[in-house]
Amino acid sequence: TNVQTTEHEPSTMHAKLRMRARFSRVLANGGGPRAFVEAKEKGRRRKSDAKERRSARLACRKWDGHRRRALPAARSHATTKDAFPGHFELEKAVLLASCAFESYESPSGGLDDFDGYDNHVQYASPFVTKFFQGVLQVRVIRAWNLPKADVIGTSDPYVMCRIGMGARITSTKKNTLEPEWDETCRLFVEDAEQQVLRLSVFDEDRFKSDDCLGEAQIALENVIPPEGEAPAPRTYELELQNFGRGYGKGNLAVEITFFPFDSTAKFSSLRKLLEDLGTGQGPIYELMSTFRRNVVDRWKIDKAQEEWESKLWKFPPEGNWTLLATLAALSGSHAPLDYEKVAYINNTRTDTQVTIWRKTNANVMIIAFRGTEMTKLRDFATDASLLPCSLSVERVSSTGPLKTLLDEPAVHTGFLEAFDSVRAKLMHMVDIILKHPVEEEKGSDWKVYTTGHSLGGALATLMAAALAERNRREKSNMTLSMYNFGSPRVGNEKFVSEYNRWVSDSFRLVNEADAVPRVPLLLGYKHVDHPVYVTESGELVDPDGIQYTSTLPSPWLETVAKTGYGEAEDIVEALAVLSNSSALAAHMEDYYFNSLQKILDARVQL
Repeated sequence: TNVQTTEHEPSTMHAKLRMRARFSRVLANGGGPRAFVEAKEKGRRRKSDAKERRSARLACRKWDGHRRRALPAARSHATTKDAFPGHFELEKAVLLASCAFESYESPSGGLDDFDGYDNHVQYASPFVTKFFQGVLQVRVIRAWNLPKADVIGTSDPYVMCRIGMGARITSTKKNTLEPEWDETCRLFVEDAEQQVLRLSVFDEDRFKSDDCLGEAQIALENVIPPEGEAPAPRTYELELQNFGRGYGKGNLAVEITFFPFDSTAKFSSLRKLLEDLGTGQGPIYELMSTFRRNVVDRWKIDKAQEEWESKLWKFPPEGNWTLLATLAALSGSHAPLDYEKVAYINNTRTDTQVTIWRKTNANVMIIAFRGTEMTKLRDFATDASLLPCSLSVERVSSTGPLKTLLDEPAVHTGFLEAFDSVRAKLMHMVDIILKHPVEEEKGSDWKVYTTGHSLGGALATLMAAALAERNRREKSNMTLSMYNFGSPRVGNEKFVSEYNRWVSDSFRLVNEADAVPRVPLLLGYKHVDHPVYVTESGELVDPDGIQYTSTLPSPWLETVAKTGYGEAEDIVEALAVLSNSSALAAHMEDYYFNSLQKILDARVQL
């Protein structure tokens, strides 16, 4: 969820103002984020010895109806990592928190693409021209001699145009065997010499699956213009065939033009296509009426459009998360301004969103899933689909839903459906990016981070599991990390066991009072490794050092534990946290921001 809360508004506002003021003074003096941090490091070192000698907090203290026992170690930053695996990185955690909460914002600008499975994809224009060879424009003209698919002796035909994972669909023409469309579809081309354009004519049906009336294919290498020639349309009259399905009868007329993305045709291609692919904004549209055909003007307009869009697809320089992550990046390897968005995927059927970031100077990719939005009923339906689902290819278990939790790896049905809706397109995007390493790091391994908040944290867990499975199968040059925030439980014990075996760099950051990570209850769902709890005072603690008490009768808890679908400790913890007045507020973005800021305040004395 991404709802603003006001419980800590005064202190939050003052802290943000202080942080911005100090940061601005350093920039005004000619320094940068690293200079600001280095200036504070000296003061931090002077006080490190005093922090080490700080005594442990009281062993037990009251907290809204339950008791918490603090760890025996002092809570200074010097001892924070001692309680967790050595590969936990606070700098990485803050950077990925920035991406996780930034994913609640939908990007503006960019170029649009669709895949025929309810996925709407927005690409940053520089990404498209760098990773794609061009755009294929398909003008669907008409069809004739189509088969009769309806009982009344007609059909309701439409055409699907597909290249790889991209697809576009024409309108449906009712009750005709000789439809005329005269509609234009545009598709991105990755490899013009290898890919094929597939044209499928379907009969639209209301109460059953649409019938395939016939298909035709065109190799794209046949439509590429010779080098040095301008793009020119080519008309094809195709005979529809049966490629293993449908009627395989009729004819289809199309006009095809390929616009390459190269140094000479880049702007002319985009100028003709942006009106359909983009949003109609930016310097290109402002200067289109005065466009002059010379290389200098074309380069200036291209550059202006690229700079305009790049601002929309990067971290806002003065944003709160940007400043916080910049201050956290002591080593410079996790500086947020080094990253830019390259693609944004939105599945309109399941209301699942994911943003892909790429580091501009290293082989690093971040995949950030959006969490539950309070205004979206579809998100609540996803959260409420509690029954377990098998992770088999068919997503079906032969042992029944409840036994599935005990007999084989299984996960939350709602989470899995949301993830599956974007999985194919997302994996395809990952493959495209992996094929285009940064020039300075060609041959080096890629680092792929998955992250998310709330529901997004659960989806990030599933994405990490899917990438790990593919790594085992294909042995790709990729190191994988998963950091999520306020994530609910995702799968059963067998899923967790396999996940922990293959995704070792995995951390769940949880506000101690956050209620969402304590659910689902009773159905045997477990958490993946490694938990890191953040206290109200801004300390990182190991949850094994926290004890909860409950007024529920012990026999009842023991009975639940014996069923195998829940543990008494989980129930006691959930009830204790849910009884706290901050249980919901602690799940919100402001609370996580405040918690991480307190941790950094202890590390770098602002």
